Amino acid sequence: MRFRDADGQTDWLHVVIMLEFQASVDWFMALRMQRYAVRLYDRMWKGRQPTSRDRLPPILGVVLYTGKGSWKAATRLSDLVGPGTRPGGEAAAAPPLFAGESYFAVDLPRCAREGLVPENVVSLLARSVVMRDAREAAAIVTEAYRLLRGPERGELLDLFLAWFRLAAAWLKLNLEILEDTRRMARLDKTGELQPAMEEFFHPGFEALRAEAAAEGAAEAAAKATAEAAARERELLQYLTERKFGAETAERLGTLLATIDDPNRLRTVAGWIIDCAQGRDLLAHLQGPA
Repeated sequence: MRFRDADGQTDWLHVVIMLEFQASVDWFMALRMQRYAVRLYDRMWKGRQPTSRDRLPPILGVVLYTGKGSWKAATRLSDLVGPGTRPGGEAAAAPPLFAGESYFAVDLPRCAREGLVPENVVSLLARSVVMRDAREAAAIVTEAYRLLRGPERGELLDLFLAWFRLAAAWLKLNLEILEDTRRMARLDKTGELQPAMEEFFHPGFEALRAEAAAEGAAEAAAKATAEAAARERELLQYLTERKFGAETAERLGTLLATIDDPNRLRTVAGWIIDCAQGRDLLAHLQGPA
């Protein structure tokens, strides 16, 4: 970018924009961003001898957050090191944003919840990483096409669709259709672009929903099995304590701690009934099942 110094002289200034994509909150992101900045500066000057006139380029660190909930991690390294105040209670001055000491967080889910500027490319980019259904995906593609079509904006449309293909890669669809802008133009002319896009994206989102439902059912079944096993282990310890005493029951609990198999636990119940002494019961558990 062009800038003018205090003496009115103009020159070019190169600003490095460092993007970090996060799907979960990293509470030490400020430390990571500074580490990235220092490594970049080291690489730039490796093998060179700087002079008193040389300067490092400003770095603007930007975290694009796409996860659930809000981004609440510290954006300044100083906030991770101390209480954030100077001796005497004076608030600490904010460090420069352009030298790696801090970063700017873009909380995309929050932006989507609180409303985005309409007919804006950046808004469409934000929506593309938090879209949740086929209708939203179709609306994003349609709005982008109508906003960016035309010879003077064709390159920007291609760039946006390239971004969108990356953002939608998790749908596991063949997204080559987005490269056919002529077909998109024909569909838009007849008013069929958005319905066609919605129909195209529908199978991908349905497959994701089915996969999530299956994972949820599996997790629920595993949780139920673990809870039932925990109750059965507790009962076995109680029976062991009644028959053989607290010490044997405690040792039994240690040996059963990692056993969830209901058949194995039923076998242990039989041993409690059959064994005459606690050491015989523990010997069964310590030996081969």
